[in-house]
Amino acid sequence: MGGNLADVLIFERPRIEGVVRRKQKEKIMKKLMMEESGQGMVEYIIIVMLIALVAIVGVTALGNRTKAAFSDAAGAF
Repeated sequence: MGGNLADVLIFERPRIEGVVRRKQKEKIMKKLMMEESGQGMVEYIIIVMLIALVAIVGVTALGNRTKAAFSDAAGAF
């Protein structure tokens, strides 16, 4: 493309900006792929959910037994 500098800047600027944006996106994606903090957070959330589920099931089961025991004790008085 022969011409003066102004013509080159006018016609080549969008192409150059597109290449720069693509390179920036690639750099960000590589950084996100290498980052492991999100993975650790997901594992932590799963563990907390499992503990909460076990606690709910345990309290429900023990709660019914405890209620029955107190009812029996109250009836004995």
